[in-house]
This record gives sequence, C-alpha cells and structure tokens, in this order.
Amino acid sequence: GGHKTEEGSADSSLAEARPNTVAPHDVVLACWSLYRQPSLDDCLDRILTAADKGFVLVDSPGGVPPHRRIVLEATDGAFPHPPPRHAYYCAALADRGVYPAVQIESAPRVRHAPSRSTLLDKLLGEQIADPDEYAEALSPWVCETDGGWTYRYELPIAVLSWTTPTARSDISQR
Repeated sequence: GGHKTEEGSADSSLAEARPNTVAPHDVVLACWSLYRQPSLDDCLDRILTAADKGFVLVDSPGGVPPHRRIVLEATDGAFPHPPPRHAYYCAALADRGVYPAVQIESAPRVRHAPSRSTLLDKLLGEQIADPDEYAEALSPWVCETDGGWTYRYELPIAVLSWTTPTARSDISQR
C-alpha cells in the first residue's frame, strides 16, 4: 500500500490519511463487501453511525452454485462451502440492539463461452482434471445459444434491511 518515496520505501501516509469514518447518509448500502473488512464490529458500528434512515446489506446465505457443488463432490469437499454470512451480521447487529428484516431472494447468474468445452473449462478447469467429464451433470444449466454456450443458474442472496427508529417515526407521522 501507499506510494514509493524517493528512497524507495513504501509511504503509508496515504492509508493513514484516509478517515476511518463514513459521512452521514440517508441509507447505507453494502453489497458483498462486509466479509472483506478487517473488523466486522468496527464496520457495522460505522454503518450504524452513518445511516441516518437505515441500511441495506446484501450477502450470501451460503448458497453453492451447481458447478461448485460438482467440484465439492469431485474433490471430496476440498473446496469449502461458503458460510451463511448474513447470520453473522444478524448476530453482530443483535448485540447492538438492531434487528434487521431478512429476506432471501434469488439472483440469476450467467456465464458465456464460445464452446461447451471452453465453458466447462472456465467453470471447472482449475479444480477438475477433465471438465468435459461433467458435461452431463451440468446439462440442466447449460445450453447452446447463437453466440456459443451459456451457463445459467439462480444464486440465493440475503438482503438485510433496517430503518432507524427516528426514520420509522417520521414515516408513521405522515
């Protein structure tokens, strides 16, 4: 991180100069980003401080797409199943007296490739020696299109939403 000084050492002043606060916003939106934070507690505290009217958090409820399920089965689970991160967020928010509404939605995911073999290699190639061996297993989600081959599946997503008490009272007084 940082930029190089004349002596060639990294200068961390850029990272240190970046404030560790978030300016107030009506609504804070965080999608698939909280798991990347060094401290979930600090991040949630900053979100709650910045959210004048509420927040929306979007992340994984732990769903595994079809191609990842095949990899898990073929490698005896060598590639871990994702955790239901939204449950961690709910628990950490409950510790703060905040209880968001949770909805599990479905989001379409699509991948394209010029050939079936190329598509299978893109989906499975790093973990599976012969991806073409698994063409039949993926056939419900793979089809030939005018531009090549398409892999389409639905991925569950968790949407956590919360409205601040002051915003709720503002709405009820209208």
